[in-house]
Formats: sequence, structure tokens, C-alpha cells
Amino acid sequence: MEDSILRQLQIKELEILLEIDKICKKNNLTYYLIGGSALGAIRHNGFIPWDDDIDIGLPRKDYEAFLNICKTELDSNYFLQTWKTDKNYINEYAKVRLNNTAFVEEGVEERDMHHGIFVDVYPIDGTYKNKIMRYMHKLLYNILCRISGCKINTYSTNKLKGFIKKIVSFIFPFKFIHITIDWVISRVPVSEAQLIGNILGRAGYDKELMPKEYFGIPIEHEFEGYMLPIPNNWDKYLTRLYGDYMQIPPLEKRESHKPVYISFNHEYKPK
Repeated sequence: MEDSILRQLQIKELEILLEIDKICKKNNLTYYLIGGSALGAIRHNGFIPWDDDIDIGLPRKDYEAFLNICKTELDSNYFLQTWKTDKNYINEYAKVRLNNTAFVEEGVEERDMHHGIFVDVYPIDGTYKNKIMRYMHKLLYNILCRISGCKINTYSTNKLKGFIKKIVSFIFPFKFIHITIDWVISRVPVSEAQLIGNILGRAGYDKELMPKEYFGIPIEHEFEGYMLPIPNNWDKYLTRLYGDYMQIPPLEKRESHKPVYISFNHEYKPK
């Protein structure tokens, strides 16, 4: 992606984030910049230079409240996307999208859904103190993710695997998958858990879950000229996710979404 287009994209995402920040502050909702966005705040005082998205997380109770409040308070320039508000949306977490724009991710370009520029909004959930219960929790979650993966992509070069994926896809409707994953990951309230985190995050179940005090009461840190919330113990949080997080990764390890289409003034509709 050209640097000028990437910067334009980041500015639009910041616009969405500030709308979210306004709603959360008005309604006393706790949220954090998480993942690469928290890393960007600490290492760059803003976006990681090659990053093309923003991730935030809210403790489950605040997350559910945010989704409900957005029904009446989210500005009409934006769209709250969940599997409930957009029937063809495939993720368990929410996105706030900017209307009349497009950021089409690879793999979903054929889906008839809202494809606007977005900020990812994740629930932060707890897990069990008991190791056996935690293992079963992880196992069930991973099984459900495999089922979801079969639903999203039924293709396989192996005919038997392809056939199995099609059968699984036929048996389990998306609504069942969404409801079940949501139910499973929200079993342990954050207030009762020792380990919490973004279970839906890309780092995986084991790495995303960490001592609750790593999140704590959010502290504000500069992000693109604005003071925005990050985990209280950000050093331990970032070390848990990234190790030596101040080390700039080589080019081949710099992650991005690799969008197939971007527009700053038009919506996208599949052909």
C-alpha cells in the first residue's frame, strides 16, 4: 500500500476511534487500546507506521453496554457492525465502520455486507482459575473456531477434507456458531477472574489471557496527538504479547490486512 493512502486510511480510522472515545467517556465505559494499537501508542505515540487498523477492547459488561448505547448515540456517519446488525458479517467481535468508504479485506470480498473503513471492537473476557476447567474452556473454544473456519471456507485440495468441511458447514448455521462462541467465551465474569484478555485476538487463547492487573484501570497515553486509554501495566501487557516490543521487526514480519480495495468516498458492493 502506498504511504499516502495508508496515512489517509489511518486518519479515517482515528476519526472512528474518536467517535468511540466520545461515547465511552460520556457513558463511563472502560476501554483500552489493545494489541498493535497499544504497542503503537508506546513505541510511536500513534500508529505503528505500517499498521492499517485500530484495535480496542472493553470488559464484557462495558462491551455489551457499548453495543446497546450505539443503537441511539452512534453518529449516523458510522455503522455498528455485529452478526446481529449485518447478517453476512462473519466475526464474533464488533466493528464500527465509516459509511461511504471501503476497506475490503482479503477473503470476504464476495460477501454482501458493510465493507467500510473500520475500528475493531473486542470484548475482554475472563477464564477459569482451575487449570482443568481452563483447558476445557480453551478446547471448546478452539473446536468452535474450527467449525467457524469450515463455514467460512469450504475449499480444500484434499477431497475428503473438502467434503467434511461442506458437511460441517451445512450442519452448523452461522447464527448458531456466533451465539455459541459468544456464550462460551463470556462464561467467566471479568470481576471474578484472575486471568482476562481478548480471547478472540489473533495471538491466541494462551497468550491473550493474562493477569487481570495487567489491564487494571486504564491510563492515558498519547496516540496521534490525543490522550487515549491503554492497559495500566502496559509494559507487562506488551511483553506478554510481543516479547521485546521496542524492537522494530524486519520487513517480512510486519503484519497488515492487505486489503483488496480501498475507497475514501464510495461504498463497496460485491459483483
